[in-house]
Amino acid sequence: MKTPIYSIARSLSFSMLFSMALGAKCSSQWFLQSRDTSGNVINKVSFVDSLTGWAVGDRGLILHTTDSGNHWMAQTSGITSPLFSISFSDQQNGWAVGAGGTLITTTNGGTSWVRVIHDTSGNIYNYKVQYLSPTTVFVLRDNFADTTLTPYRLWKSTDRGASWIDISPVSNYYRGLYDFCFLSPLLGWTCGNGGQTLKGMQIHRTTDGGQTWSLYDCRIPTTMGFMSVYFRDANEGWAVADSCYHSTDGGATWSALSWLPNGINQDFVMFGEIGYATQMISRVMKTTNGGRNWQYHPIGPDNSIMSISFTSPNVGWAVTLHGQFYHTTNGGVTEARNRQSNNGVVTEYSLLQNYPNPFNPVTHISFSIEKTEFVSIEVYSSLGTHVTTLVSGVKPPGSYTTTFNGEKLSSGVYFYVMKTNNSSIIKSMILMK
Repeated sequence: MKTPIYSIARSLSFSMLFSMALGAKCSSQWFLQSRDTSGNVINKVSFVDSLTGWAVGDRGLILHTTDSGNHWMAQTSGITSPLFSISFSDQQNGWAVGAGGTLITTTNGGTSWVRVIHDTSGNIYNYKVQYLSPTTVFVLRDNFADTTLTPYRLWKSTDRGASWIDISPVSNYYRGLYDFCFLSPLLGWTCGNGGQTLKGMQIHRTTDGGQTWSLYDCRIPTTMGFMSVYFRDANEGWAVADSCYHSTDGGATWSALSWLPNGINQDFVMFGEIGYATQMISRVMKTTNGGRNWQYHPIGPDNSIMSISFTSPNVGWAVTLHGQFYHTTNGGVTEARNRQSNNGVVTEYSLLQNYPNPFNPVTHISFSIEKTEFVSIEVYSSLGTHVTTLVSGVKPPGSYTTTFNGEKLSSGVYFYVMKTNNSSIIKSMILMK
């Protein structure tokens, strides 16, 4: 007889199944640091190093920490409109942006903020800011000049906000411009959806600070477009939509790595093979193999994550819809790893990534348990349909390997779930014929 989580899988979306599976005991290493009690929604958290960070939210809220988030102090922004994003180039110089055309800047770590005034006609929202040098700042904002163009525009200032220019790529290349990433004042990328004229997900690259752009038409059919883009150097980058894509030539070509449940993502960062992403008011996901597989990381009781910030592969912070601040110093590990004592006895639980992956049609799955108990491993489709049971029965402590044959299945992403009395772990695999 199947356990309740499996017996109702056919009637649930896989994201709901995933949430239920993670409700079992796990070893999450995110811990609650503090909670803002102002009643404001906190929209963004950002750290410049392991000690210094800021968070922004509704009604002009700005919070600041100098001790890794153990204590947060309110700063006076001088505004009452919501703030959506904040970015510092160092411990002293920063920008925050938000509703009503709000752009505020500081040169003393936020002790005082100055509102920068420029064209605020219409109902302008500034959604993202990136501050790269004492003089150069980029802002993604809604379009207020012509509603027939893309709804979001990329603006740039090279004189600390005294003047601004619209550096968006040619307007009809995008139905929606969703994100940008600059590595220097000159080198950057934008991403979005090509709409009717150029179908598929679009990437633009500039090497002259937005004066000119090269269009990379990925020709990948989707209604979403690229929602986030992140480059760690001039060549290697990632972009996410309903899947995670990887480029090693500056964005000219892309390869699909893995399907992402509820693909729309907000914060997105990669440290080589290790990376993190957040879903819209949802959970944190992590990859440890360059984006080929992603795992959910439960944080707090409701997992309503608004923003994350990482300063290294293991050190990061997360803030929830209800103003709770969480911190991790080991990458938010959510599964027990395979440990053995000196005599070879397994002392923890683990479920390893299948090998090979992608596979056609056979792959192998290894797992370990620490004591004699019932263990099951079942496979599900991306829609939550039960495919097969690989393991079901009582096993003594030790390490095991089972085989999955997808010969009669169609290509796609599948999930395998290991469940014991004390743990529940889930991973994805790709069948590619």
